[in-house]
Amino acid sequence: MNKIFFLVTLIAIPMTSHAYIDPGTGSFMLQIIFASCIGAMFTIKMYFRKIKEKFSTLFSRHSPTNDDSDDEINQNSLDKN
Repeated sequence: MNKIFFLVTLIAIPMTSHAYIDPGTGSFMLQIIFASCIGAMFTIKMYFRKIKEKFSTLFSRHSPTNDDSDDEINQNSLDKN
């Protein structure tokens, strides 16, 4: 099995390459790499912010505030009518 894999690898990967990469292609490849890295960092930042907010609300010492005063005012105004 290892011999077959080795033979396939030798056939599939040539020893010499007769290819040319001009400066435009090289700069395009660098641009793709940089854009991918920046996009990945932005995505991680956005998800990290959401996860951080969830944990901070989950483990906060203060209970969430309920503004029942607005509800009481609205209820009293309805009762008067």
